[in-house]
Amino acid sequence: MVATEAKYHTKCLVRLYNRERKANLEGINDNGKGQAASASDIVFAELVLYIDETRQDEETASVFKLAELAQLYNSRMEQLGVEVDGRVHTTRLKERLLAEFPDMRSYSKGREVLMAFEVDVSTALAKACADRSLPVLIGPVAGCSKTIDRLPEYYTEVPPVSSNIKVSQVPETRIKSLTRDGFSWHNKEEYKWLDNAREVVENKTTADDHAMNTSWAAFHASRQPPGIRVTSSTALLPLFQESAHTVAMIKHSLDVVSKAVEHLNPGQSPVVTFDQPLYALAKQIQFKWPEKYGEDKLVVMFGGLHIEMAVLKMLGNWLQGSGWVEALVQADISSPGTADSFLKAAHVSRTRRAHQITAAALNVLQHRAYDNYCQTQTDGVPLVFEAWCSQRAENIPQFQYWSIVLELELLMLVFVRSLREASFTMYLDTLTELAKWFHAMDHTHYARWIPVHLRDMAELPRAHPRIDHELFGLSFLS
Repeated sequence: MVATEAKYHTKCLVRLYNRERKANLEGINDNGKGQAASASDIVFAELVLYIDETRQDEETASVFKLAELAQLYNSRMEQLGVEVDGRVHTTRLKERLLAEFPDMRSYSKGREVLMAFEVDVSTALAKACADRSLPVLIGPVAGCSKTIDRLPEYYTEVPPVSSNIKVSQVPETRIKSLTRDGFSWHNKEEYKWLDNAREVVENKTTADDHAMNTSWAAFHASRQPPGIRVTSSTALLPLFQESAHTVAMIKHSLDVVSKAVEHLNPGQSPVVTFDQPLYALAKQIQFKWPEKYGEDKLVVMFGGLHIEMAVLKMLGNWLQGSGWVEALVQADISSPGTADSFLKAAHVSRTRRAHQITAAALNVLQHRAYDNYCQTQTDGVPLVFEAWCSQRAENIPQFQYWSIVLELELLMLVFVRSLREASFTMYLDTLTELAKWFHAMDHTHYARWIPVHLRDMAELPRAHPRIDHELFGLSFLS
């Protein structure tokens, strides 16, 4: 071929060179892959040896972070001269380790993955609890320190409960009726505020009258007597880290509160306040174990804030689709998103303020319509305002609807005022009226447990006369 000076075609020669280069590269890659695979087996064996040696050390909790193990694996590969593209595939590494150690388990905590042996989990948990309960040193650099002792076991240990509290016998009651007749008198105070706000809006007040407070809170605060109210001493017990919504936790908290009250004031019956979900558990505990937690042993009460939130949500259900949200937006009282949140009572104080403005506006509109009626009335003597409102409500459904809105808003404001003025009588009168509306608006939990709470309060003079005297005195919410 050389003697005859034979030559390749250009395309054939390029193809030959490409085949030669490809063969050379494949040989190099095969050698590199073999070296990397060999190094990977060596590093994995060393990682297994490290885990096994750590496991033999009794003073160290055998809990490994998968991210740290992958970092060790990666750094050891680099030390052996093997280039690792990107990071180590942690899922594959975890599967290899789990296959190597059959008694090892993986636990996810957020974005972290922890590896631990089954026999070492209890030891690791006990060590972690001990580390968290070590004495706390404050200001060691400043030269001052404070040591906080560990809490006693009767406080931190929550005994388990296996009984079914839903199958319990409810104690009989001697109360024949929960009806109360004092709400109308409390409601008249709200109409005094409405009349005052209406006079300011319509400029019917004198210069001196303008000095009067027109907002709901300021108006009632200015009418409060300057008497001195005794404030109770309060203290915050250490918080429990366990979930509150369990029978065991509520039962344990009742035990802790009872011991604390007995230590501070021997002979006093404990009074414990719960929000609705926890109140239901506490009452069922009283029904299940009357010998220790019976209604004659301690008093369980409803939390006022959650009752107010339930009333605001009930108002939102009533106003849904009525155009109330759009009216607030058009009047520049709030933005569309904020106004829509009022229906769900996402922000209590803002929602309460929106209902105060609505109540004042409805009262102004009612009186303007009544004044127009009086001016156009030619047949006989005009009806008084209350009779005219009743007549319009019977004939016009829309008038009746917004009259009910005003009634519910004033009911909510009277309840809030009972808490702020610490009036236990006003509190009970308002709750009696609210119980009807919770039933009407299908708020099942409050419709079920508010009457139970009212029954307990009606039984106080017989079961706990001392507490009844304090609540009707100056100690309610003090």
